[in-house]
Amino acid sequence: MAVRAADGRDPVRIGYRRDDLFNDLLTTRATARATFAGAQLYDGELQLNRLGGSQNAFVNAYVKYERSPQMEYYGLGAD
Repeated sequence: MAVRAADGRDPVRIGYRRDDLFNDLLTTRATARATFAGAQLYDGELQLNRLGGSQNAFVNAYVKYERSPQMEYYGLGAD
């Protein structure tokens, strides 16, 4: 079983978001989800706002780790 957003099968879910760090220059978000079947999903995001003094310039970084032990794997495909 894979953990997917809004699929209703992740009974344990926690998240954190903060938009106002360093005078609104940094936005951060992190979530963790898990199922009783052992599937896990962790993700996080950082956003640097107002780069170079511009209101429209930003850099966004996103990381994700997913472990789905019951998901079928069919190999890399044909050679």
